[in-house]
Amino acid sequence: MSDYTGDHYRPILMSSMNEQNFSGYINAVFINSNCQDDAFVVTQLPLKKTLSDFWSLVWDYKCTLVVLMHDPQDVSELNAQFWPEKGVIRHGGFSIKKISKATMAGYRETTLCIKHTDESQQTSLEVKLWQLKIWPKNETVPQSPSVFIGLIGMMEKHQQQQESDCHVLVTCCDGASRSGLFCAGAIVCDQIRSEGCLDVSQAVRSLKKRRIQLIPNKDQYTFCYTLAQSYLDSFETYGNFKH
Repeated sequence: MSDYTGDHYRPILMSSMNEQNFSGYINAVFINSNCQDDAFVVTQLPLKKTLSDFWSLVWDYKCTLVVLMHDPQDVSELNAQFWPEKGVIRHGGFSIKKISKATMAGYRETTLCIKHTDESQQTSLEVKLWQLKIWPKNETVPQSPSVFIGLIGMMEKHQQQQESDCHVLVTCCDGASRSGLFCAGAIVCDQIRSEGCLDVSQAVRSLKKRRIQLIPNKDQYTFCYTLAQSYLDSFETYGNFKH
């Protein structure tokens, strides 16, 4: 995969610095939300050789929520599962334990407990992993704007309960083709709710400043407007919104 990331916006790995051949590099990028700098971390699904780096990213930047933009079946076909279906797995200096799994409307939630195996660190990190189930692998956009909006709303509630330095990690097969739409959707919904206006072009430009390959086609750009209309339709009145 090509590296889409400018150095200025790339997270630097820190917790694995004692490992052999450690470089601190990972192909990931910070993305601003509508109201918070670097709220999201966008990265590709980990390769076998980068599993330790992926969990280092989760640990170092307190990514208490991981949003996986592929259906569980597609992840299986990609051979990209990076968490245990049961018990505990270890990658580099991290142990990952599955706590629970639940099927929600449009997504699957798995709760994980991450620990650093360094004896000097006694803390753990609880991570919610959400797998989207409404985006077929051969489609350019999800099937349901309303479910997508619901997921964004759940993400916002989750973040309100976290410490201010926590991040949301969004991942897809190449770190670009799907992840940007989730970030754009979150920005658009927050624009409408907090500012009473909508500027999809500004939202998309802000993403592309960080990683040009985000929102890679017209279908996703158009979906942002579809999502915005669906979000507005969820309110009983439009009186508080500017048109």
